[in-house]
Amino acid sequence: FFASWCPPCREEAPDLRAAWNHEKPKGDVVMAGVVYNDSTAAAQRYLNENGLSYPYVDDFDGKLSSAFRVTGIPKTLVIDSNGKITVAHFGSINAQQLIASIDDTRRQQP
Repeated sequence: FFASWCPPCREEAPDLRAAWNHEKPKGDVVMAGVVYNDSTAAAQRYLNENGLSYPYVDDFDGKLSSAFRVTGIPKTLVIDSNGKITVAHFGSINAQQLIASIDDTRRQQP
């Protein structure tokens, strides 16, 4: 969950890009952004400016934020293949933390 106006979101963008570039070739991770309280145009500019190539969705009605109990950003969730949230990280996350969280989730899968 991110917004273009969020300084910690901007801070973590290079790390999200690095983690995505590390994980994407493996083919077993889907990474997506959720636009939180921001416009589509501003979010798209933010993604382009930061070289973030993963898909994103708008949460105009707040249903995703509510469903995932997001009350502030940035918020990073790691969700396993069964739909279980294995990590819920509030605040900036670095590439090493995110990659380690993904690896831990992989190890827990049957």
